[in-house]
Amino acid sequence: VGVDGVYFLNRNLGIGFSVDFSRPQADGRYHPAEFTFGDTTFVFQATYPITIFQYQLMGVVTLGSGRISPYLTGGAGEYRMYVDPQSAAGARQISHTLVTLGGGVNLRLGGSSGLRLEVRDFIYTGYDLNEVNTVKSRFNPLRFPDVSPVPDDRCYRATCKLNNLQIAFGFTFVPGSQ
Repeated sequence: VGVDGVYFLNRNLGIGFSVDFSRPQADGRYHPAEFTFGDTTFVFQATYPITIFQYQLMGVVTLGSGRISPYLTGGAGEYRMYVDPQSAAGARQISHTLVTLGGGVNLRLGGSSGLRLEVRDFIYTGYDLNEVNTVKSRFNPLRFPDVSPVPDDRCYRATCKLNNLQIAFGFTFVPGSQ
């Protein structure tokens, strides 16, 4: 769920604010856990909810002013990930810089309303998979490491990033326009 608010400085250039909230599940393939009981070993994939809240300042450049008008957008802000406290044995919050790039097309329906189709890439800088991993190191797969391989963990905050491509279809409303 998200909301963008944009104020147009002139016909083609706007600045605004964007707020998004999502609640995805962690991909269990990246969080394996191994439990050994006597002569039996179980390998599980830990899946749990993560809450993501992100906000940003953004800019919009429209490339036309007709009934169908393409546009480009970009922004910078912050994202915060909250790992499920029951999975992490306590509250855990991760926050880093967010950068977005994208574009789309507006279809004007009437004087003040329209539809929007947009593709935006949310770039989570400083993302480190180990920060959201709730599996304790003592449960890392040792006996069968190839069953559920752990990804390369040499990723450091300064160099890591995660891209999240978003395709959105929305409704636009411009108050006071004709």
